Amino acid sequence: MEKNYSLVNWPRSTIGLIWGQECMEATVDIIPDTYKFGASGVCRMTNEKTACKSGFPPSLNLAKAVLEDLDNANTGSSSGVSTTLSKCRDAIDKPVNHSRAKELGIVMVSFIIAHMFLNIISLITAAASGSAFGIPATFVLTTDALFILTSLILCIAMMNYEGGGYLDGVHGQDFSDREMIGIAIWMLLGMLIGRVLSNPWVFFGALCIILPIVLVFTQFLVRTRGFFAVVRAAVAESEG
Repeated sequence: MEKNYSLVNWPRSTIGLIWGQECMEATVDIIPDTYKFGASGVCRMTNEKTACKSGFPPSLNLAKAVLEDLDNANTGSSSGVSTTLSKCRDAIDKPVNHSRAKELGIVMVSFIIAHMFLNIISLITAAASGSAFGIPATFVLTTDALFILTSLILCIAMMNYEGGGYLDGVHGQDFSDREMIGIAIWMLLGMLIGRVLSNPWVFFGALCIILPIVLVFTQFLVRTRGFFAVVRAAVAESEG
């Protein structure tokens, strides 16, 4: 079992949409069943076996992982196979802004670390003030909720930077967005919901502030055609 909570998953079937059937057949024994990219590195899953490689800052760079596997397999291959793998390299090495996603990853991890410290501060503040719902504790919890929300938004932005370039031109109904969303996304969302429900004043503030932000960001995802369900619905509507 991998120790890396994935932010985004790339199944072989989705990668096949990027580089076609010829590369799928040529790399059947090279590319794992699923690439899982997380905050601490990348994991490769093959036949329910997982191999992970640590790395920081977090990177969702699919091309780098695939090219590493192709380079390892290219050693000792016949000329025909090498030619095919060369075509596969060109197909996967798309003009994606990996540096921007990497910068977002550093900021995201910084906010998550700050969230951990705010958890401790909130307990100290509540104990010192004698109330978990007082103004000092509520202020800390509200700041914490905003930090978690920012981490979630940065995570989704990273996914769009890395995923958008590869899936440009691919119809939304051709791949599974649920398979691509890693468990870490749901963990961040659960943390946000838990924090909002922990304090009535934070909950009220969320209805007034965070909910509109989420709605605006969802609209942004629709317009930029990311790989989430809301985007899939928008694509289907535009094609209907």
